[in-house]
Amino acid sequence: MSRLPFRAVLLTVGVLGLALPSPPIRADEANPRIGKKTDWATIDGLLAAGDYAEVVAAATNEITKADRPKRWDADFLPRSVEWSRLLMRRGVAELHLGRLAAAEESLEEAYRLLTDDDFKRQLAKESKSGNVRTISTLALIDVDLVELIYLRMAVLLERFRYANLGIEAAPAGQAGALPELVERWRDELDGLERLATRARKDLAERLERADPAMLTSPYYQSLLGRYRSALAAAIWSLEQDKLEAAGTGSAAESGRAAAASASGAKAVESRKLVSEAAAALDEACKAAAPQGIDSMKRDARIEALLMQAELLECEGRVLVQLGEVATARERFAKVLEVRQEVAAVRRIKQPEKHSDLLVPLLLSAETLLDEAQVALDANDAARSRDRSLEASKVLERVNGLSFPMDHPLRAWQKGLVSRVTSGLAAVKAAIPGNDVADAAARRIQRAIDGTAMAGASTAP
Repeated sequence: MSRLPFRAVLLTVGVLGLALPSPPIRADEANPRIGKKTDWATIDGLLAAGDYAEVVAAATNEITKADRPKRWDADFLPRSVEWSRLLMRRGVAELHLGRLAAAEESLEEAYRLLTDDDFKRQLAKESKSGNVRTISTLALIDVDLVELIYLRMAVLLERFRYANLGIEAAPAGQAGALPELVERWRDELDGLERLATRARKDLAERLERADPAMLTSPYYQSLLGRYRSALAAAIWSLEQDKLEAAGTGSAAESGRAAAASASGAKAVESRKLVSEAAAALDEACKAAAPQGIDSMKRDARIEALLMQAELLECEGRVLVQLGEVATARERFAKVLEVRQEVAAVRRIKQPEKHSDLLVPLLLSAETLLDEAQVALDANDAARSRDRSLEASKVLERVNGLSFPMDHPLRAWQKGLVSRVTSGLAAVKAAIPGNDVADAAARRIQRAIDGTAMAGASTAP
């Protein structure tokens, strides 16, 4: 069975790493009627390269070429699938661009197409076929449904993350204090998890009769288990912990390090959920390739590596909240390494500038600044200076990435630049007249000037 392995990464996440890093969306080549006229190669190539604004434009162009599929159309079933996959790709790209309302609309529309009553009736007729090729095609539609549910979860998780970063996240018409919004999002997330549980069961039943080659995909295997659900729950619990810690006032004292001291049971719960996700991912990889990742074919190996990267990023975030900043930074460094490796394998031009490096780089800079603050509090000005300088170099790398000037996370970037500025000023005050500190200040100022120029336009 032919497939186009592909990961858009989130959020996941990630959207902020893409809360839930985007799935390897595949064009269905098992049924030649589906997507026959759509330029999937170009769209998926743009997604893999991280050219998300161009993906939105290309997918929208394909969608507007024809009318919305109608139940009396002779090709209603395949065209509905084609439209849903175009909408899914557009939604993934919008999620990466921080356009949460647009992403939500695209993903919900894609989901409605695949759960429409007329669509389901026609699908049921196709399901009666015992042909492996047909069953495999239908299994890919089941994959789409599971993916869409988790992508809709990703939007909710991103809203929570943005809110905790001080970035406007509430959708239009949802006014209220953050705790009230969080309760609404929690209810929505619970409903989506119930849908995911049923959808995973349907997918498992279909895959039993599909082409066995599908089971060699670690990504497909991961959709059958608790990996994505555990990861989503870990992120949600982590953001709740941040919200509670901020409510104590600790977050305003000395940055993330102080906030970590106020972390409670939810941060510990996040760590347990990350462990659960890790176990589920390990199980999925073993099911796909009993002899290990090294025995996987290229595409399957890329899937496994990218899922490991998103897991490492989530684990790093949890470790930061628990105050284990140095270990967290090691996780983020590994994330960067894996993502660049995959981009290189895919032969993406300038993999070191891929837009998916945005969040892990910002997280790395943030942990360095947390370490700088801890060192300064311990009267180790030299170490604080060194960590601040490292953070400035990371932020310089961010300037070289290809992500839009109006991306909401520019506000996060700008905040980190301000922390570098104040950190170096504190170092100079602690070591007055020190030539090394003065030189460091000059170097950091040049980096700050460059970052400020690149981030001059920030989203609210």
